Amino acid sequence: MLSLDALPDSDRFLLWTLLRTALADGKVAPVEATFIEKSMDVLGLDPASQATVRGMLLGQEAVPEVDPGALPDRARRLELFRDTVLLAYSDGALDEREQTRLERLIVVLELERAECEGVWQTARELFEDDD
Repeated sequence: MLSLDALPDSDRFLLWTLLRTALADGKVAPVEATFIEKSMDVLGLDPASQATVRGMLLGQEAVPEVDPGALPDRARRLELFRDTVLLAYSDGALDEREQTRLERLIVVLELERAECEGVWQTARELFEDDD
Protein backbone atom coordinates (compact mmCIF):
# COMPACT_ATOMS: atom_id res chain seq x y z
CA MET A 1 0.00 0.00 0.00
CA LEU A 2 1.24 3.47 -0.87
CA SER A 3 0.86 6.82 0.82
CA LEU A 4 -0.14 9.86 -1.22
CA ASP A 5 3.46 11.07 -1.04
CA ALA A 6 4.77 7.75 -2.36
CA LEU A 7 2.47 7.69 -5.38
CA PRO A 8 4.18 8.27 -8.71
CA ASP A 9 3.62 11.84 -9.96
CA SER A 10 1.42 10.65 -12.82
CA ASP A 11 -0.89 8.77 -10.39
CA ARG A 12 -1.16 11.82 -8.12
CA PHE A 13 -1.92 13.89 -11.23
CA LEU A 14 -4.75 11.45 -12.05
CA LEU A 15 -6.14 11.45 -8.53
CA TRP A 16 -6.13 15.26 -8.16
CA THR A 17 -7.71 15.62 -11.60
CA LEU A 18 -10.48 13.16 -10.75
CA LEU A 19 -11.14 14.89 -7.42
CA ARG A 20 -11.27 18.36 -8.98
CA THR A 21 -13.64 17.11 -11.68
CA ALA A 22 -15.94 15.39 -9.18
CA LEU A 23 -16.08 18.59 -7.12
CA ALA A 24 -16.47 20.93 -10.12
CA ASP A 25 -20.27 21.10 -10.02
CA GLY A 26 -20.40 21.63 -6.26
CA LYS A 27 -21.68 18.17 -5.40
CA VAL A 28 -20.21 14.70 -5.50
CA ALA A 29 -22.70 12.12 -6.73
CA PRO A 30 -22.51 8.67 -5.13
CA VAL A 31 -21.39 7.18 -8.43
CA GLU A 32 -18.53 9.72 -8.60
CA ALA A 33 -17.47 8.85 -5.05
CA THR A 34 -17.52 5.15 -5.97
CA PHE A 35 -15.41 5.87 -9.06
CA ILE A 36 -12.82 7.61 -6.89
CA GLU A 37 -12.93 4.83 -4.28
CA LYS A 38 -12.20 2.27 -7.00
CA SER A 39 -9.41 4.47 -8.34
CA MET A 40 -7.82 4.60 -4.89
CA ASP A 41 -7.96 0.81 -4.71
CA VAL A 42 -6.34 0.47 -8.15
CA LEU A 43 -3.62 2.94 -7.15
CA GLY A 44 -2.99 0.93 -3.98
CA LEU A 45 -3.47 3.80 -1.52
CA ASP A 46 -3.03 3.01 2.15
CA PRO A 47 -5.98 3.52 4.55
CA ALA A 48 -4.67 6.84 5.93
CA SER A 49 -4.29 8.28 2.41
CA GLN A 50 -7.74 7.01 1.46
CA ALA A 51 -9.15 8.81 4.52
CA THR A 52 -7.40 12.01 3.39
CA VAL A 53 -8.93 11.71 -0.10
CA ARG A 54 -12.38 11.12 1.38
CA GLY A 55 -11.89 14.29 3.43
CA MET A 56 -11.15 16.15 0.21
CA LEU A 57 -14.36 14.80 -1.33
CA LEU A 58 -16.29 16.09 1.67
CA GLY A 59 -14.63 19.49 1.46
CA GLN A 60 -12.80 19.00 4.74
CA GLU A 61 -9.40 19.29 3.07
CA ALA A 62 -8.22 21.17 0.01
CA VAL A 63 -7.38 19.24 -3.14
CA PRO A 64 -3.77 19.99 -4.11
CA GLU A 65 -3.13 21.75 -7.37
CA VAL A 66 -2.36 19.55 -10.34
CA ASP A 67 1.32 19.78 -11.23
CA PRO A 68 1.59 20.17 -15.02
CA GLY A 69 5.24 19.15 -14.71
CA ALA A 70 4.04 15.67 -13.75
CA LEU A 71 2.51 14.93 -17.14
CA PRO A 72 2.74 11.25 -17.99
CA ASP A 73 3.44 9.93 -21.49
CA ARG A 74 0.92 10.61 -24.27
CA ALA A 75 -0.91 7.27 -24.03
CA ARG A 76 -1.34 7.70 -20.26
CA ARG A 77 -2.55 11.30 -20.76
CA LEU A 78 -5.25 10.10 -23.15
CA GLU A 79 -6.20 7.39 -20.66
CA LEU A 80 -6.34 10.00 -17.89
CA PHE A 81 -8.60 12.17 -20.05
CA ARG A 82 -10.87 9.18 -20.73
CA ASP A 83 -11.15 8.35 -17.02
CA THR A 84 -11.91 11.97 -16.18
CA VAL A 85 -14.59 12.25 -18.88
CA LEU A 86 -16.20 9.02 -17.69
CA LEU A 87 -16.19 10.34 -14.13
CA ALA A 88 -17.76 13.63 -15.22
CA TYR A 89 -20.52 11.82 -17.11
CA SER A 90 -21.05 9.09 -14.52
CA ASP A 91 -23.85 10.94 -12.73
CA GLY A 92 -25.82 11.03 -16.00
CA ALA A 93 -25.23 14.69 -16.83
CA LEU A 94 -22.33 16.88 -17.77
CA ASP A 95 -22.52 20.13 -15.83
CA GLU A 96 -21.23 23.30 -17.51
CA ARG A 97 -18.45 23.61 -14.92
CA GLU A 98 -17.43 20.00 -15.58
CA GLN A 99 -17.43 20.72 -19.32
CA THR A 100 -15.19 23.75 -18.77
CA ARG A 101 -12.82 21.72 -16.60
CA LEU A 102 -12.60 19.00 -19.26
CA GLU A 103 -11.93 21.56 -21.99
CA ARG A 104 -9.07 22.95 -19.89
CA LEU A 105 -7.80 19.44 -19.24
CA ILE A 106 -7.33 18.89 -22.98
CA VAL A 107 -4.99 21.89 -23.01
CA VAL A 108 -3.17 20.94 -19.78
CA LEU A 109 -2.65 17.39 -21.03
CA GLU A 110 -1.40 18.73 -24.36
CA LEU A 111 -3.88 16.60 -26.30
CA GLU A 112 -5.38 17.36 -29.68
CA ARG A 113 -9.11 18.02 -29.67
CA ALA A 114 -9.56 15.55 -32.53
CA GLU A 115 -8.02 12.67 -30.55
CA CYS A 116 -10.41 13.40 -27.68
CA GLU A 117 -13.59 13.31 -29.79
CA GLY A 118 -13.89 9.52 -29.59
CA VAL A 119 -13.69 9.69 -25.80
CA TRP A 120 -16.45 12.33 -25.69
CA GLN A 121 -18.65 10.29 -28.03
CA THR A 122 -18.25 7.07 -26.06
CA ALA A 123 -19.13 8.85 -22.80
CA ARG A 124 -22.19 10.49 -24.36
CA GLU A 125 -23.43 7.12 -25.64
CA LEU A 126 -22.84 5.43 -22.28
CA PHE A 127 -24.34 8.01 -19.97
CA GLU A 128 -26.69 10.47 -21.64
CA ASP A 129 -30.37 9.67 -21.70
CA ASP A 130 -31.99 9.09 -25.06
CA ASP A 131 -34.69 11.71 -25.44
